[in-house]
Amino acid sequence: MLAIGLVRQTNADLAGITLADDAPAVSERIKRLLVPARRTDIIEQIARNGEPALKSVYDAMQSEGWTTNELTVEEGLIVLTVGSGDANSFIYRLAPRARPLAAYTALEAPEARRSMAWTVAAQANGETKFRDLTGFSADQIASDVLTQLERWRLAGALGAADGIGR
Repeated sequence: MLAIGLVRQTNADLAGITLADDAPAVSERIKRLLVPARRTDIIEQIARNGEPALKSVYDAMQSEGWTTNELTVEEGLIVLTVGSGDANSFIYRLAPRARPLAAYTALEAPEARRSMAWTVAAQANGETKFRDLTGFSADQIASDVLTQLERWRLAGALGAADGIGR
C-alpha cells in the first residue's frame, strides 16, 4: 500500500494536482452503507450543503473582480459557470444521480427490478466521470470546486481566457 500511495502521489505531483483527502464523516459513510439515500434526501443535501458551497465560491470570485460568473440554482441542480459561457468557461455541476444497488439473487439481477441508490454527483467541464460527494460538508464541496478550478487553470483554459471579467 505504501508503494501504491507513493506512485499515486508522485503522479499527482507531476500532473500538478492535489489529491483530495476529504471524505464524509464516518457516521455518514456507515449510514450510506446500511440505508441507501433516496432522491429527496440527496436534493435536500444539495440545498443544505451544495448551494452554500457554490455560493461562497461565487461570492469570493465576485469580490476578486471575476464578474462574468453565473450561479444557477434549480431544485436538485446547481451550476457554477466561470467565464462568459463559451468553450473556455469553467462549469461545475451538482445534481442527484441514481445507480442500481447490487443484486444478491437472480430475481434481482435485471436492473429494472433493482432498488436505486442516489448520490450527490459533481461534474466539472463535462467530464464523463462523476465524483460522489454524498455526505460532504459545504466546506468539503467548496474545496472540491476549488480543486477542479485549479485543475482547469493548470490545463491552460484560464490562460486563454485570462482577461475574462477583469
